[in-house]
Amino acid sequence: MGELDKMGEWTFITKKNQHVPVLLKVKALKDKKGEIYGYLGIARDITQQKLLESQAKLASMGEMIGNIAHQWRQPLSVISTIASGVKVKSEFNQFDPEQIFPDMDTIIQQTQYLSKTIDDFRNFLRESKEKESINLSKVVETALSIVQSSMIDNNITVVVNLKNNGLLHAFPNQLVQAIINILNNAKDELEKKSDQKLIFIEAYAKDNHLFIEIKDNAFGISNEIISRIFEPYFTTKHQKQGTGIGLYMSNEIVTKHLKGEIKAQNCKFKFNNKMHKGAVITITLPLN
Repeated sequence: MGELDKMGEWTFITKKNQHVPVLLKVKALKDKKGEIYGYLGIARDITQQKLLESQAKLASMGEMIGNIAHQWRQPLSVISTIASGVKVKSEFNQFDPEQIFPDMDTIIQQTQYLSKTIDDFRNFLRESKEKESINLSKVVETALSIVQSSMIDNNITVVVNLKNNGLLHAFPNQLVQAIINILNNAKDELEKKSDQKLIFIEAYAKDNHLFIEIKDNAFGISNEIISRIFEPYFTTKHQKQGTGIGLYMSNEIVTKHLKGEIKAQNCKFKFNNKMHKGAVITITLPLN
């Protein structure tokens, strides 16, 4: 263990054979000569945190299944239409062998798209055991590929402006998850609107930090609750629609795993010569 402090997750087993997850911090104790004579360990019960993480993962899986359904519906419809057309034409002796080649090319194109969506979701679900040097544009691209269909279905326009595309040393899927949670929250608020629905994703660097801003035009957050939106189980949505875990997990990921900060505030901005009012959530991450 050496002279360095160590911290990690362990499982303690009680006398009643109960398994309790804890965050254990161990510190070396030294005498006046600087020699280690023992170790001090402090354990914190993280059962509640693990429960929230488990619930967040289940909620994320539910969102993902919905997104897969959205993304697969159109290509499956195209394939079904082509297959039905070939069958009907054959039954009425109107089948043109020359037409089969462009039809098969379309089917191949659609199946390749389906295969890509499987890869995107599988890579997202894969847990990274070590931090990696990740490109911000790739993170945003992955997040958008997962929620794209639900954004289209809700007539939401997503505008991306990455003024800085620096490398981050982080767990890539965790940052993707944090961004997806924020995007889904914005989408849910925008569903209440009948006119133009907008989400902006912007990034810039300042003072050796990377700032990621996700902004919408959903009229903003009530001043009475804006300070509570990162609390666990806090939601203003109907019970069937919201769990109150998404933004909480984004906060946990950013502050505890990525060593950054996250905040929410209301804003007014101009887009295409029209004033809009909404909320902006800002993620601040160290670039080193």
